[in-house]
Order: sequence, then C-alpha cells, then structure tokens
Amino acid sequence: MRDQHSIIATDLPGPEPAPASIEIDRDLTRRDLWLFAPLIAALGALPLIAALMLGFSAWHLAQQEIAASKAVTFASRWPENAMPTVTR
Repeated sequence: MRDQHSIIATDLPGPEPAPASIEIDRDLTRRDLWLFAPLIAALGALPLIAALMLGFSAWHLAQQEIAASKAVTFASRWPENAMPTVTR
C-alpha cells in the first residue's frame, strides 16, 4: 500500500514558462513601411470625417425652421384638424 505522504511525479509543478518577449518580425524592413500607410491614413481621416458629419448635422438642425418654431406632435400630422388653443 502506498503512503499518503509520498509524492507522485505528476503532482510536482512544472517549470515556469519564460515570459514571451515582444519582437518585431525580422522580415519587415523600412522598405515595407508603405504597408502601414492605409492604416495611418484611416486613423487620421475617420475622426475628422466623424467630426465633420456631427458638425453638419448640428448645423442642419439649427437651420431648420420647423424644429424651432413649431412643436411636432402626433396630432400635427393631420393639419385639417386644428389643435385647440391653450391659454395660460
């Protein structure tokens, strides 16, 4: 019968794995930097496009007459039925 205090070889922890070093691929050279040009252009252009679209939509909403002058309600879809006059 086996003693409970004896050690089985599979119970021992293995050696700690070495931390992976961060290495740039040695096949990439300075002549291959043009491969990253579309990525850099997209990183620069996308925030600019988003800011322009947000600015245009804000300008468009500010210029609309219906947005500032008239309350849009469900009943305003039928102009033949006049809305009641509210007095305060």
